[in-house]
Amino acid sequence: MTSPGTHSPPAACPQCGAPLPAHGFAGLCPRCVSASLDSIWSEDQPPDTAPPPAFRDWQILGPLGTGGQGIVWRAVRLHDDLPGALKVFRSSPENLLEAAARSESEAAALRSLTHPCIVTVLDSGPASDGRFCIVTELVEGCDLHHLLKAGPLPAPRALHIASCLLSALSHAHRHGIIHRDVKPANVFTGPNHTVKLGDFSLAISNNTPVTITRDGTAFGTPYYLAPESLLGKPATPAADLYAIGVLLYEMLTGAPPAGRFARLSTKCHLPREADTLVEQLLAEDPARRPPSADAASAMLDRLLSAIANSESRARRRSRSILAITTAAGALLAAATGYLIPKPSPPPPPQPPLNHLGFPNPLAATSSSPFLNSLGMSFVPVRGLPSLLFSRFETRMDDWIAFSNATSGPAGLIWQEISGASGTIRAPLFTVSLAGWSESKGPDPWPDPGFSPPANAPAWGINCQMARRFCSWLTWREQQEGRLSRDQFYRLPSDAEWSTAAGLPTEPAAAPGDRHMALPPHEPRYPWGPDWPPPPDFANYAGREARDPSWPTLWLSLKLRKDNFPRLAPVGSFPPNANGLHDLWGNVWEWCDDRISPLSGEYVQRGGSWVDGGYDVQLRRDFRQRFNQGYRSTMTGFRCVLVIGR
Repeated sequence: MTSPGTHSPPAACPQCGAPLPAHGFAGLCPRCVSASLDSIWSEDQPPDTAPPPAFRDWQILGPLGTGGQGIVWRAVRLHDDLPGALKVFRSSPENLLEAAARSESEAAALRSLTHPCIVTVLDSGPASDGRFCIVTELVEGCDLHHLLKAGPLPAPRALHIASCLLSALSHAHRHGIIHRDVKPANVFTGPNHTVKLGDFSLAISNNTPVTITRDGTAFGTPYYLAPESLLGKPATPAADLYAIGVLLYEMLTGAPPAGRFARLSTKCHLPREADTLVEQLLAEDPARRPPSADAASAMLDRLLSAIANSESRARRRSRSILAITTAAGALLAAATGYLIPKPSPPPPPQPPLNHLGFPNPLAATSSSPFLNSLGMSFVPVRGLPSLLFSRFETRMDDWIAFSNATSGPAGLIWQEISGASGTIRAPLFTVSLAGWSESKGPDPWPDPGFSPPANAPAWGINCQMARRFCSWLTWREQQEGRLSRDQFYRLPSDAEWSTAAGLPTEPAAAPGDRHMALPPHEPRYPWGPDWPPPPDFANYAGREARDPSWPTLWLSLKLRKDNFPRLAPVGSFPPNANGLHDLWGNVWEWCDDRISPLSGEYVQRGGSWVDGGYDVQLRRDFRQRFNQGYRSTMTGFRCVLVIGR
C-alpha cells in the first residue's frame, strides 16, 4: 500500500525476484501476494452445521455469527441470567491441539487485560463434546463490519472509534500482547458510544515470528495485514498500528486504501493532520510508523484539535458575515424606509395523531402525555429534548401483559427476532424476619411475603428483564405503526435519571464518581435539607413497616408513618416538578449504566419501601449497585421513550 508522495516499491520482489509493478502491495509482486492469500482461503473449513455445544451452565439461545475460526452463539448463564457471546472454535482431528491452544491463548490474553475498550472474558474451556469454547461479554449493538456496509461514518464517530481502539491497543501492548487481527468484524459498537475490541485468538507476545497455521487463521486478514506480516517477520505493535491506519481510512471514506490512495484532506475535507496521521500509520517501513499506540493517540488528539479550531474559525466567519449582513440591512432599511421582515414564525405544533391514527409521541406535553398501547403515560422532561419519561414506574399489570404476550405464538416470533429468552432463571430475594431470603425453585414468582396492592409497580425485576420488556414493547409498537423505526423504549441512563429527578449537573463521567458527590450547598435530600422526610413525600419504611414480618434487626423511620407498609400503588404520592411520580421510594429503579466502566454492577436509583433507617440511602445523589441479574421485592424499573425530536 503506497501513500501519496512516497517512493515506489523496490525494483524486485523479495520472495521470487520478479520485477515489481509501479503500485506494489507490501513490497511483493501480485503473484506472491495472491499465493499468500490463497494459502489462507484455500483450506477447507468445517461446515457450520455442528450443533450448539453443551458448555457448563451456559444455555445457547441462537447464533450470532460465523467466521474462519468458529461459530459465535448468543448464550445466557443459568444461575444469574448473565448474557454472553460464546465462541466455539473450529477443530478437526488434524488441528484439535491447535484449536485448543488458540482458545486457551485468547482466554489467557483477555484475562490479562482489563480495559473499558476490550471485551471481558467470562468463561473458557472444553465443551462436553471436546470442542473448545470461550465466553465473553455480549456487546448489544453492531460490529463495525456491518456498520460500514451503510457507507462511511461521520468524522466525529470514526475518530472516536479510532481513539478507543488506540487506547485498547496501548493497554494490550503495555502488557506485551499484540492483537494481529484488528479489523471491522472484531470491533463492536454499542449504546452510549461504547466501543470494544474483541477476538484475541491470534494475539501473541511481542516479537514472536509470524507463522501460518493449518487453517490459515494465524495469518490475519487481508487488507489489514502489515507489509512485514506478509513477509513472515516477527510481530510487533507496529503491525496493529498499520491495521488502525487501514481501519481509520475505511471508516472515513467507505473503502480501505489501495495503491496511491487519495488524501483525507482532499477526499473528506479534513485538516492536513489527518493526512499525516494516516500516512504514518500506513508507512511500509514499521520504523516510520508512530513509535507506540500512545504516540498515535497524541497525533489523533492533534487532529481533533485542528478540526475544533477549523470549526471555531468557521463559526466566527459566519457570525462576522451575519453581523455585516444585518448592519447592511439596517442601513438599507433606514435609507429606503422599508422595514426588515420579521423572523419566520415557529413551526406548527405536531399533530396529536400519526399517519395511522395512533397517538403521536412527538406531540406529547406535560399537560397532554403520550399514552402507549399498554396505557403507560409519558411526558417530556426539561433538558432531555429527545426523550419522554414514563410518569409512573412500570406496573405489574404492564409486566403481566408482556409475559402473556411473549408466551404465545407472537412471543416466539419476538424471541426469534430479538434472540431473547422469556425464561426467568435468577432467584428472587424476599423479606423475612431474618432479613433477605433467597427463594430458589421452578416458580419465578414465589410468595413475596405480603399482598401487593392493585396497580402496584412491577417488582422482582432485574436489569435484563427490564431490557427485554423495553425491547418487546418497541417491537410490538413498531410493528403496529405506533412508533417509527427510529423511536424506541429503553431504560434511562444514570445521568438522564438525575436530570428527570431535578439534580444539578453532575460533572463526573461515571456514576460511581457521581455517587454522593453533590456540593455542600446543594440540598442533600430530594425533599430538602432537613431530616426526616415528610410523611406525604414518598413510600419509605416508617413505623407502618414494622409489622410482625418486619426483620427484627432492620431500622426504619421512627418519627414517620404513611399508609403503605410495603408497596404502594403507583402515583400514590405527588409528582415532582417534571410531573413524574415515585422517582423516590416504592421500588429501586434500574439505570442502564455500570457503576464504573470496569465494573459488572449496574446502577439503581431512588430508594424503596424497605429504606428509611439510614439517611444516606435517601440522599439525592445516592446510587445502589447490583449485578444485572439481581432481583428482589424492592427492584423495579421505569421506561423512557426515545422520540428523536
